Formats: sequence, C-alpha cells, structure tokens
Amino acid sequence: MSLSLGNMNGVALITGAASGIGRECALAFARCGSKLVLVDRNLEGLEALKKQLRLPEDRIIVEQIDVTNIVALAHFIRTIPKRLGGIHFLIQCSGILGPDYDVPLHELPEKHWGLVIDINLKAPALITREVVRLMLKQEPLPSVLEKEEGRKAGTCTRRGVIINMGSSASLRARSASGAPYITSKHGLIGLTKVTAVSYGGQGIRCNALAPGFVATPLVAGIASKVEQVAREVVPQRRVAEAVEIAEMALFLCSERANYSNGSIITMDGGWSAT
Repeated sequence: MSLSLGNMNGVALITGAASGIGRECALAFARCGSKLVLVDRNLEGLEALKKQLRLPEDRIIVEQIDVTNIVALAHFIRTIPKRLGGIHFLIQCSGILGPDYDVPLHELPEKHWGLVIDINLKAPALITREVVRLMLKQEPLPSVLEKEEGRKAGTCTRRGVIINMGSSASLRARSASGAPYITSKHGLIGLTKVTAVSYGGQGIRCNALAPGFVATPLVAGIASKVEQVAREVVPQRRVAEAVEIAEMALFLCSERANYSNGSIITMDGGWSAT
C-alpha cells in the first residue's frame, strides 16, 4: 500500500531545474500533481525537460534566467501567482563549485569569491525574500490528510515550504580547498534557520538538505574520482542518485513532514557519521 503525501497540487518553483537534482525534483513534483515553474540559465536543458514532462501549458512555466540577476528574477517571480495561482513550494537547487576549487584559501584571488557567493548564497536569500512575500499573502493549501485520516485541523497548514539545497560542505570542511563553496554552503544553513524561525508561525516551513557525493553534471568532469572516493569513505560505498535527493525534497514539502522546520537533513550515505 502506498503512503499518501497529502495535497501536492500547489505550484513548485525550482531553480537549477535543467539538470541534476533540480531536474529530478521537477520530475518528482510533476508525478505528484504539482504545477511547475522551472528556472535555469540552460535553456536547452529546460526545453528538453519540458518536452519530457508533457504538461499542459497552464501547468508549467520555463524561464531562462540567471539567478544572480535578482531584478529580473524578482519581476518574474511576481508574475507567477497570476499565471499559475501562487507559489507553494520553493526548491533552490542552483549552485556551483566555483573556479579553481582546489586552490587553498591563502592563494585565492578576490574575484573567485564573488560568483560562488552570489549564486550559492546571495541569490537563494533574495529569492527567499521575494517568495516569502507572496507566500504570506496566499491561502494555505487545503489538507487531504485532515479529511482522509481525521488529523486535527491546522496540523497540516502549508502556506508555503522552502527547501534549500545545501551539501555535506554545509556542515564541515574536509580539506584546505573549496573555501568559497564551503563558506557559501554554511551560510545557506544560516539562511534556512532564520527563515524557519521567522515564518514557521505563519504557515511557512524551511528545511535544508545536505547531500554528500551525488551523480550530477556538477561533478561530471571528475565523476570517476568522486565514485572512487565514495567507495573508500562512504559507509554505503557508492554515490547517491539525484532522484534520491529529489524524493526527500518532495517528502519534506508534503503534509507528512509538516512538523519539520529548520532541519538540516544529511543524505550522504553515512559519511558524516564517520
């Protein structure tokens, strides 16, 4: 018997949707009946995903946009409620490792910080600001579980749910390199907690996922090295598939996870336990 996630018929805004975890999130939310707003710089990837999803035009929007262009992005976000009816789920998957990831902190030029911080931390913060403004004005999604399972009224209130895609690098530094990336991912945890504390009482939840090694285009250039390291240090002796991360994001947005707020969910095969 399958476990109902409750009402997932809201609108999901997914950044970094053209590939990797973002793409799998789009597929997962579509399977559960959500309308989709898919954002990425990669228009070709977005169009390919839209073609695969085969959703009616009134259930999907794809937008080629750079998340660091917050003026254009904010304007776009404000158009979504009139076009699809609101924004109920925000899944922030845009992110980069940055140039010269292996360069140690004391040798990093200033310019190597800017883009990584802008994409991995500043953009999610400003997107959160814009989306929360809309979420605060909209009615909560009607609960299915209250009717089907007799849950107490109000226990499944969801005016909005935000998922920030962190990393195992959100929790610890494992090497002398990757300072901008690690710093940005630590900052994303702070953003998650501030959002959760600020708006949890108003029907908006915010959680973060902290994946370890995941088979995505982000690490495609060093895939064999990543797989080798995962076999050596991860208790489950493998990398994760992007769909595994997407399914957790889906669950955290569901009525089943309605008391999860401000949490950081590690998904690293036990790596952080070693």
